Amino acid sequence: MSSAATITFEPDTVGIPAEEWQAFCREHRLEHSPQTVGGNVYYQGGLGGVEVHYAEHRLIFSTYWFGNAMRDVAKLAKTAWRRWGGNLSADPEIRKLVAKEDAP
Repeated sequence: MSSAATITFEPDTVGIPAEEWQAFCREHRLEHSPQTVGGNVYYQGGLGGVEVHYAEHRLIFSTYWFGNAMRDVAKLAKTAWRRWGGNLSADPEIRKLVAKEDAP
């Protein structure tokens, strides 16, 4: 079972421009996974780290691991939410961490 935070955007919005997403990936060391079907999955910290699904109107930050990986999910999700807005929701164990997170 994974723990996740999701940012959704209204269907009538443009979504996140590709250039902005690529900059976010560089800033937060997210690596693209070309083997993934659809080509929209990125990882931070490799196996056991954070998995990010990037879609036009949704970002999903998840991990199968506890501890630091859950804090990283909370930090990345809150950072992205502050940058692009949208509706941020999270599983209960991540929601508590998002509430505490003071990400820039």
